[in-house]
Amino acid sequence: MNPTITFQDLSLLAPEILCAAGAILVLTLDMVFRRQASKRLLELTSLAVLAGAAAALLIGGAPAQAFGGLVASGRISDLFRLGLLGVGGLTLVLLRQQGEDQGLLHGEFYALLLLALSAMMLFTVSQDLMLGFVALETFSLAMYVLAGFNKAWHGNREAALKYFLLGAFAAAFYLAGLALVFGSIGSVNLADVAAAFQGGVAPERLLLLKAGLALVMTALLFKMGVAPFHLWVPDVYAGATTPVTAFLGASAKLAAFGALLRVLAAVPAATAPYPQIIATLAVLTLLAGNLGALKQDGLKRLLAYSSIAHSGYALVGLLGLGVAGSGAEASVLAYVLVYGLMNYLAFALVAAGERQLAASGQARALRLGDLAGLGFERPWFGLALTVAMVSLAGLPPTAGFIVKFGVFRSALVGGHPVAAALAILNSVVSAAVYLRVLVALYMLPKEGSASGPRFTPGLGLMAALAAIALLAIGLLPGALGSLAGG
Repeated sequence: MNPTITFQDLSLLAPEILCAAGAILVLTLDMVFRRQASKRLLELTSLAVLAGAAAALLIGGAPAQAFGGLVASGRISDLFRLGLLGVGGLTLVLLRQQGEDQGLLHGEFYALLLLALSAMMLFTVSQDLMLGFVALETFSLAMYVLAGFNKAWHGNREAALKYFLLGAFAAAFYLAGLALVFGSIGSVNLADVAAAFQGGVAPERLLLLKAGLALVMTALLFKMGVAPFHLWVPDVYAGATTPVTAFLGASAKLAAFGALLRVLAAVPAATAPYPQIIATLAVLTLLAGNLGALKQDGLKRLLAYSSIAHSGYALVGLLGLGVAGSGAEASVLAYVLVYGLMNYLAFALVAAGERQLAASGQARALRLGDLAGLGFERPWFGLALTVAMVSLAGLPPTAGFIVKFGVFRSALVGGHPVAAALAILNSVVSAAVYLRVLVALYMLPKEGSASGPRFTPGLGLMAALAAIALLAIGLLPGALGSLAGG
């Protein structure tokens, strides 16, 4: 490995470096400007850092390797990184809405957010499994703290503790996998892993290598909330403050799927037992997510189980990897990007509802009953929530339908019709989940005389743009296909 660090090495990791440096800058500014009124400066600084990182990513050169093969960029990984930066920007918008009410306007919060994004982006471009572990633990530690940032918020301590304890088990799986991979081929670089599969290692070593990679993937599946590693998701989503929940739901999927695609790229597509394991986990995850969501009354817990189900749909798209014409990588990328947009639209509306509850002296999570009659009292709120629910259900004419069609097509082309059929049947079940929200909005009488939620200018603009984007992608799917390279 070449120990010399070149300008190309640094330029490839410019977004990660900028976010890490931005976190230090935010902490420095927080020490200088201690007044609560100065927190606006920290928000603007964080936005500027994210914009600079996105610009560095967009003007970057051709796909390349850096640091002697430790990291490697490509079109797909760059789009994952750009999606993570977008998630960071949307989180700052939500933070503007609820940050003061939920005690989040502190320099440490902005710094942890930037550090988590830096590590997540590094995770998606890591070509070395050990470097990937460092990135994984860095953003995991930041997320553990963010999940429990407001100890006074109901369920916050429980959320942080459960996330931390189960996350430690996931890290142990990853390290055990690293040991097996290194013991089988003497390296943890994915280029060497690919060469081992192609070069034909001894059968006993190949079995050890497969087992090691399976353990590494287990840690990634935990971050996605894939069954049976999903039990932390409902409690953490419900217990964390809403901006953190939205960030966790979207960013963890982007980072974990970006890393999983890189790991699977080193493995021949038909190598048993990976396709069979992925198909089984996808179906289990869909059942756990959709059936669990059916009986939820709280909006955040409903969206938590929805998040589990959407991980299952994205896994279905992986079944076409390595098959010409399946567009598997592009379909998975498109799915998690669109899920992030749907996720933020839904949580922006939850945030508006929770803020209204707090203003009326009820500092609690939003429930389905709180939505009764709001579709007519607050038509723009009702319309935006309808678009979010229809898109999450995967119905036309929204982006959710387009990306769901893409992952189903990938599985069919990849030769997994049974998994695709079961995923389609699960879509019918999921429609019932989101229909409950629409029934509450438009068919149930309003309870009490309290006024419905109102948008702040920033949140209203974000909700409007997200809803328009979901409808535009649904009507013009070619734009999404060209973005993903499909």
